[in-house]
Amino acid sequence: MKAIRYKIKTVNPVIISSKRGDANMVNTKSYIPGNTVLGVFTSLYIKKKELKDAHKDGIFYNWFLKGDLTFTDAHASDDARRYFPNPYSIKEEKYKGCSAYDLMFEGDSFNEPTRSGEAFINIEGSTIYNKPVKKSISFHHSKEDNADNKIFNYESINANQIFEGKIIGSEEQISAFKEYFPQKITVYMGLSKNSQYGRVVIELTDVSDYDREIKTDTESDDEDIVMTLLSDTVIYNDNGFSTADTDNLEKLLGVKIKNSFIRKDVIEQFVGVWKFKNQSETVFKAGSCFKCDRLPDNYEKLQIKGIGEKIHEGFGRVIFGWQVKQDEYSKKSEAETFNKPPGIPPDFVKKIVTRIIQNRIKDQVILKAMLDEDSFGNLPTKSLCGKMQSIAMNINTFYKNFDEIAKNKIALTQLEKCNNKTTNLLNHIQGDKAIVDTDGFLNKIYNLDEFTKLLKNKDDFSNEMKKVYLKTFFNFMRKERRGVNNEQES
Repeated sequence: MKAIRYKIKTVNPVIISSKRGDANMVNTKSYIPGNTVLGVFTSLYIKKKELKDAHKDGIFYNWFLKGDLTFTDAHASDDARRYFPNPYSIKEEKYKGCSAYDLMFEGDSFNEPTRSGEAFINIEGSTIYNKPVKKSISFHHSKEDNADNKIFNYESINANQIFEGKIIGSEEQISAFKEYFPQKITVYMGLSKNSQYGRVVIELTDVSDYDREIKTDTESDDEDIVMTLLSDTVIYNDNGFSTADTDNLEKLLGVKIKNSFIRKDVIEQFVGVWKFKNQSETVFKAGSCFKCDRLPDNYEKLQIKGIGEKIHEGFGRVIFGWQVKQDEYSKKSEAETFNKPPGIPPDFVKKIVTRIIQNRIKDQVILKAMLDEDSFGNLPTKSLCGKMQSIAMNINTFYKNFDEIAKNKIALTQLEKCNNKTTNLLNHIQGDKAIVDTDGFLNKIYNLDEFTKLLKNKDDFSNEMKKVYLKTFFNFMRKERRGVNNEQES
């Protein structure tokens, strides 16, 4: 396999949206996804060849649809090294942050207080190098006539930062790609490309033999080996649905997973060339890591091609043996300081920040509902799901109406048979009327106590989040049930 290393320099601030459905706050990712880079070159190719039916063009089809080329995520880099998603098992010492530990290799006796570290790191021996991606928040006024002069804000990646990734393929395809595009290209990517955001310079290096992103030693006296995800990873179950269940990952790898540190997410992407969103997918997030009882037989291929679905878009990048047992890591960081504005925040700023916090928690509640729903099998009929979604519109009467539904023997049977690994649907709803812990979400927001205290112990906010959870939970259950061919309506 051959590869082209590409570097992206941000000339203007760049917004790679990571938020869904929030009109007042748009957050940005801290890296540039492979599918964003793929989209840039797709648009350049279509424009250069003036294609109207691009999918009928053979080269276009091979490079951008079929998957002959793989576009990896672009992560922060500097002259010394490239940085990758921090494995979730690596935590830094809580109070001073000078040391770090990999909990994947620690036993029950480990009792050091720890916290999560920087999002992107590079491990060299017993030293961890951190590089924060610098971001800013800009406030804007809506220009729409009916917007009531609303304030909204963008978080963006600052200008003058370098991100690096690779384009991987056969020698024939990679050489042809390199010949087709110039070495340096100035383009726009991300949101608000027509304003002051999104201008970048992409530089392509010469074609070289592909070498995996991180040099590791997979030979070890210990039979166990850790697999680390360097990008979000899409795995389909036997029914063709994306899932973040380690059982399905074990089947795919052909190994036994003995321990894992994972986070899950639900992603949905807008495909600019086709002007529509693709289907949402449940993913293992980059940084998830798994201790396997042995190396998979095809581990070398997995480190080149990736694992799971949509690998040509940069999903499924994996590395084996990056995480090894160390008693302790020392940390070297690029210092980053933040200065709090002087004085007391004006009321309108308090309202804006409080609204941002509310929307952030709302997104977390929606994600929790989607992931919880995904864990259940033996779903109720579509009509019962729709009925429960309907009564969730009024949270004040929901539990009373739910209890009435459960008095019906047919409905009760469906609620009891619908289950995940720990409970059934009846107990999931009835047994935990504090199903959404809003105070728990608020406690995870640091350094904003003057704003979060306004929301704590507020019944109306707590009830609104319960409503959001239940509506989302039953909505996705109804949609999934709709796709089951042998559906039976009660």
